Amino acid sequence: MSYKKILECLWLCLQSIVWPAQSYSQRFYDNHIYDEGIHGIKVALSQAPCAPLVLDLNGNQYFTISFDDLNDQLRDLKYTFIHCTFDWKQPSDLQKSEYLSGFEEGFIQDYQLSMNSLQHYITYSFTFPNEEMRPLVSGNYLLCVYEDESQPLFTYRLM
Repeated sequence: MSYKKILECLWLCLQSIVWPAQSYSQRFYDNHIYDEGIHGIKVALSQAPCAPLVLDLNGNQYFTISFDDLNDQLRDLKYTFIHCTFDWKQPSDLQKSEYLSGFEEGFIQDYQLSMNSLQHYITYSFTFPNEEMRPLVSGNYLLCVYEDESQPLFTYRLM
């Protein structure tokens, strides 16, 4: 095999390793499902389920978030919020303690197992803001639900 062919093979191998990592980081600040078992994400305001997903910081509204996991094994799922820039391209310069009150991550403890269905699934749900976590400033927030912090299950934009 010639030297040129070896370099071409190495270049192709490097591209297949580097490009997926770049596309992942580019998509991260958008509504996106990263785990193929996640379905039926629903986010609604408590008192106006059909209203735009904009939370009044001084009001008593909250988001109700639910989703289905087709993995029929219970998982220890967590969530956090990332304050993003006006164009959703990156996190803002704020520290979590500057835009969230309470804990930096919450545990999803409400779930319901499927019954009488051919496809087994688990419906997880939680509300935000809650006793564990509240937003302090207005802006663009990215909900990130994950089991392992390095790989989210899905992300969802909220304001």
